[in-house]
Amino acid sequence: MIQTYALIVCSVLLGVSGQVLLKVGVGQSGLSGKAVIGVFDIVVSVIKTPLMLLGFLLYGVASIVWVIVLSKVDLSFAYPFLALNFILVMISSMVLLSETVPLLRWLGVLIICAGIIVVAVSGRAG
Repeated sequence: MIQTYALIVCSVLLGVSGQVLLKVGVGQSGLSGKAVIGVFDIVVSVIKTPLMLLGFLLYGVASIVWVIVLSKVDLSFAYPFLALNFILVMISSMVLLSETVPLLRWLGVLIICAGIIVVAVSGRAG
């Protein structure tokens, strides 16, 4: 079971890293702040912006790792761990991107953490 938890954490960390890289890449691409963005503009920006390409690559690897996780455990057990993405993206946004995180959002994160703990414990019990 430890290996499965490690794979879940790996998938989550790869996904969070991809999300942060996409955000930074969007800032570098010139897409940030545009009122309307067409699909063509997005595709061109992704091709021209290495951080966006890397972000999508990390998402792809995270998806492959996730498939491995799903081959080992029930979806009903594994899926709630993806809520860690919310928590880690928020912390990364604050620390790496200097975004402000309001108190109410932190309360939501605490509730999410409680749910993850309940699910993790149920994996040992079930």
